[in-house]
Amino acid sequence: MDAHNNAPERREAMVRSVVEGGPSQATAVRRFNVTPKTVAKQIIRFRAEGVGGLRDRSSRPHSSRQPRVPSSRLCADSATSAGRSRASWNIASDRQPHPAPARVRRYGREHPGEIVHIEIKKLGRFNRIGHRITGDRTGQNNTCGVGWEYLHPAIDDHSRDAYSEVLPDEKRSSGLRFLLNTLRFFRAPGVKVQRVMNDNGVSFRSHRYAKTSRLLKIKHLRTRPTRSKPTARPNGANQPARMSLARACNTSEERAAELPRRLYRYNWRRSHGSIGSNHQSVDPV
Repeated sequence: MDAHNNAPERREAMVRSVVEGGPSQATAVRRFNVTPKTVAKQIIRFRAEGVGGLRDRSSRPHSSRQPRVPSSRLCADSATSAGRSRASWNIASDRQPHPAPARVRRYGREHPGEIVHIEIKKLGRFNRIGHRITGDRTGQNNTCGVGWEYLHPAIDDHSRDAYSEVLPDEKRSSGLRFLLNTLRFFRAPGVKVQRVMNDNGVSFRSHRYAKTSRLLKIKHLRTRPTRSKPTARPNGANQPARMSLARACNTSEERAAELPRRLYRYNWRRSHGSIGSNHQSVDPV
């Protein structure tokens, strides 16, 4: 029922028509165009408080978790009284210094090869430049169903040197193939991989993957669920692929062909903020 100047009078007429032996509540609902809950509520208020209970009421809640600070307490005449008002109402002063930001804690192994992080990144295939670059959405649905390809990145925990391949799937065979290629990549400059850390992907949980790690005398580690810190390393290894995406490639095959050049730039030219320099200055692999 809309609230207007004569609303209390309409409520009284509605309630009296029911209480004084008139029509039923259902009839009052249709006549006064209100809900059954409103009719029942106003009847209860009329019987408890009389006509005064039918007046408009404030919508303010009966209790508040934190009381509102009166403006007179905040707008004090002097700085001293304003300070007392803040203290009494537990309000921080504007002059109170903000706490210093917490120091960023970075971790890293002491020698190359102690831990190599490996994960899998799913990438969508394409056969034309996307509309986000060209601005042309004509025929964009024609690229649907092209399929997927999977970026397998590996990064050394100490030197941040990375190795990546684009493979057709994320199955156990592809994971083992990439593991062996990663070991060859790090073995070329004389680095022996001691540990390999993965997430909990299906290919990394396979018995064949664990058995291969034991035969190669590599300790196989997996990240604990809901732990995001150990996955920061392979996420950094995805940056060459992101740099490849920064260039407008006509097809996904062209993007994959661009990856080795981006990897070289990532490993030998790009500075790394977590170690404060480029990779060459920190035991290059």
